[in-house]
Amino acid sequence: MHFLLSTSTPPIVKIFLFLLSGYCLPLLAANQGDGAIFIKGEVLYTPCAIDLDSRDQTIDMGETPVAEIATKGYGPTRHFTVRLINCLMLPSPGNSQFDSEYYQITFDPMTGTERFAIRGEAEGIELTIRDTDGNLAVPGVALPAKEVTRGNIDLHYALQMVSDGQPLKSGTYQSLIRFRMDYY
Repeated sequence: MHFLLSTSTPPIVKIFLFLLSGYCLPLLAANQGDGAIFIKGEVLYTPCAIDLDSRDQTIDMGETPVAEIATKGYGPTRHFTVRLINCLMLPSPGNSQFDSEYYQITFDPMTGTERFAIRGEAEGIELTIRDTDGNLAVPGVALPAKEVTRGNIDLHYALQMVSDGQPLKSGTYQSLIRFRMDYY
């Protein structure tokens, strides 16, 4: 919409057109209510952060013949990595010594059982996790402590399908294994 104003346009018309133009609508607007934004967060005192790509991983175990598990007692192994980034040792306030010099990782099963079980149509299998030193992860029990070093740390693990001693049944399966890091 365009208006042509000339020097002969009366001042009251200029004011009226200015008001209609929308430039002063915020001045005339009535308060429609108030709001608030809730902001939440936490500052953690940890020597390292977990890389975002390491937090949630999907590992495809592929297809394994029942005969392979029946004869060998285990199936394929898949490797995965938990990457710790920006590791830096800082002394706690008022202390010249480092608070955390070691870390431990603990793997927890999806069901709170004593093993890394699977869910689905397949039966007779479970999962095991080993670190690069050959330590077998026990659900809910921390693996041996390792020293925190400056920079990034790649923690490598092997996930393997094994027989749980029950009769084998073919089918699809899935599992959820959580991990947590502790520093001391």
